[in-house]
Amino acid sequence: MSNPAGIPITSGLVLALVPSLRSLLDFSGADRHPTFAGSGLSWIRQNGVYRIRAESTGRLVIPNDATLEAITDFSLFCAGSFSSSGVFARILNKRGVGGTQIDLYMDGGIDVELYDGASTRVAVMGSWDGVNSFTVNVESGVLGTLSANGFYRSDFNAPPTITANSADVTLWNYYSGNAPFTDTVKALLLYNRVLDADEDAQNHAWSESLTSPTIPHDRRFFDLGSLVPHGNAGGEMGSYDFRDVVGRTLPDRSGDGNDGSLEGQATTAITDMGQAGRFTADESRVELASDVVGNAAVSFSALVRANSSGGAGGGRLTDNTKFLVYFRLANRISLSSNGGVTKIESPASSILYGQWHHLVVTRDTAGNGEIFIDGEGVATGATGTPIAAGAVVIGNRAAGNRGWDGEIKNAILHDRVLDAAEVKAAYQPIRRKLLYKLGDLLPTLTDVLPGQVIPGTDYTVRTGTHSVAEAVGRDKAVENVVAGLYTRPQPDAFGTFRFKFNKAAASNLFWGFIASTPAAWNDAAMDGYQLQVNADERVAIRRINSGGATVLFASAVGYVVAGTDYEIAITRTLAGVFKAYILGGAYTAWTLIGTSAPDVTHVTSVYAATEAAVGDLTNMVDMQFHGELAP
Repeated sequence: MSNPAGIPITSGLVLALVPSLRSLLDFSGADRHPTFAGSGLSWIRQNGVYRIRAESTGRLVIPNDATLEAITDFSLFCAGSFSSSGVFARILNKRGVGGTQIDLYMDGGIDVELYDGASTRVAVMGSWDGVNSFTVNVESGVLGTLSANGFYRSDFNAPPTITANSADVTLWNYYSGNAPFTDTVKALLLYNRVLDADEDAQNHAWSESLTSPTIPHDRRFFDLGSLVPHGNAGGEMGSYDFRDVVGRTLPDRSGDGNDGSLEGQATTAITDMGQAGRFTADESRVELASDVVGNAAVSFSALVRANSSGGAGGGRLTDNTKFLVYFRLANRISLSSNGGVTKIESPASSILYGQWHHLVVTRDTAGNGEIFIDGEGVATGATGTPIAAGAVVIGNRAAGNRGWDGEIKNAILHDRVLDAAEVKAAYQPIRRKLLYKLGDLLPTLTDVLPGQVIPGTDYTVRTGTHSVAEAVGRDKAVENVVAGLYTRPQPDAFGTFRFKFNKAAASNLFWGFIASTPAAWNDAAMDGYQLQVNADERVAIRRINSGGATVLFASAVGYVVAGTDYEIAITRTLAGVFKAYILGGAYTAWTLIGTSAPDVTHVTSVYAATEAAVGDLTNMVDMQFHGELAP
């Protein structure tokens, strides 16, 4: 099953909504996409992260089906920002006039309650302060449990009895619309089985990774796991990419069978560099079964990001005492072969919090070591005589009290010393990947081909070829190398749509906001609206219908000038009234292009599609809808 949201636990997943990805599609793979009911569902942006909030009668409805109706045991995971103000605030209910299967709600500021159609069962949260996620685990006829932030909080006071019912599923409000869940939600996962404690912890860690607004919905194109080799031709004796994790096992790509085991709160997380191992400065770690390192020559390389100095101020990257790589005061990295007695250290501030660094540490048979950061040697010297030690641990030490705080990716152990030329060569593709953020891109990057994600965005190329280019007077932009199409998810039905563009001479630009994935802008399957800037420099808003397009309004000829930077803003109201504004060139202030009559033929926009000619430039950063959802 495709898993573009990066959800770590998918077994038994029957519904997955992730509003933080600016989508209300079902990511479970079952296509249980919700519909809107009532009014008052809103997009809320908190600290740059999108969430959904219900007020008044607003709610989402998922039609009943055989799988949902058969649920008797379940786990419900919910992540967001929670308060103590909820009174009968509905989280999920499968209930209607004909009866109740599940009715789950927050009540009294301290409880989570479950009504099974006959009796109410209560679990005490106590306080919602600091709670970023909670999970309700229910097995029919058995005491259920409530957890917070991946840890057990309390039992329900009595076993429920869950029985089948044909009612639809209603989210974030009562089915009749009179008990809204007014806190904000960034993820909700429903399983038709009970999760264990470790799975709950993994879901919580994943939900915490959703807090960065810079992470697109799917960064597989950027995943640096492709740089971790399979086999041991380069002397690899342990080669690990965290996107390979199965359950709690981290497979060894070297072929030597040195698989790792994720322990404690160690989990995986989708980051802007792809799927990485996440460690939380507690007992989280990856344990290998043996002393892979030995007393011989060894090298350790990894892509790392630190959030703090880690457990006791000395978070470990790898440790078995005789090959110890760890964080030190003043943001240094240290290497020791004798438990920290003799060590070398990188310069102060060589590892910056919140930033990815490529780290390579080597030690020869005489105990001489070297540290490389981002391709450059930064420290050399004696590290001591290797002393007896146990199995290798990544992200901590065996005692579990020196945890790395942050992410580790592409961890490789070599049975030899990597030289400076090898380290520099290994860093080059990583350096290119680290620059894949639109504001920092060099203008001479490899073209982005169909099926790939445009750097710095969450737009997927459908046809044509695109790259990043300089544009005079504004930020770097996406340039059409070969005319084609790219799309991105768009959950919002109305609001404001803004982008910057520069039209090539005598070319057309098509910007469609539509309800299906297109093959081309005039695909007969398309269903929505379109902005067109055509060859005679006229701007028009059109309604797309079965491969054609009806003009809603258009500017005069010569309205835009080829080779000039412009910004466009399009608004659409609930009644379907469009307005378009332009800024740039001769327009020194926002200028109205035109207004349409009401048009409500299409009310849902799931994708934004762009088709442009060779030479057209677009700033993708501002292409987004904002606003409340349509009922």
